[in-house]
Amino acid sequence: MGRVYTSIFRAVAVTAVQDFFEILPAANKPVRLVRLKLSQYSDLGDAAEEILSYSIFRVPVTATSGSGGSTPAIGVVNPTDQAAGFVVEANNTTVATTNGTLVELLADAFNIRTGLDIPIEPEGRFGAVNATLLVVRLNVAPADSLTMNGCVWLEEEG
Repeated sequence: MGRVYTSIFRAVAVTAVQDFFEILPAANKPVRLVRLKLSQYSDLGDAAEEILSYSIFRVPVTATSGSGGSTPAIGVVNPTDQAAGFVVEANNTTVATTNGTLVELLADAFNIRTGLDIPIEPEGRFGAVNATLLVVRLNVAPADSLTMNGCVWLEEEG
């Protein structure tokens, strides 16, 4: 098993389709998604309930990174591990694009009242290497602004 890191966004007003997380691995250091957690705390109650569609993509080398978001810190889970080699962007409201084939690895939805928490077994972890992006995308805009938090756990080898 490689080194494990986290990257989070907190208290972000989500109003549009966006890339919740965009991960760019360092050269020859594969990165795999270990766990994903998304939640909101601004819309409560039955009347505010929504189901949001999200996807996880691998975007090939011809990718253009998204924009409009932030570059959150990357936390080292084991304090004796070295700093991460990959880069994370969060909440890009202009989503990543490609001239090649976008590989959709997962398409699903979650209820905003319960949030999303998916730990991923080792044999099912989505990964990327070299100049390939790993992207977690919100596919549809919420009905109204949501104040959201998100955390991604990533494993890096090499």
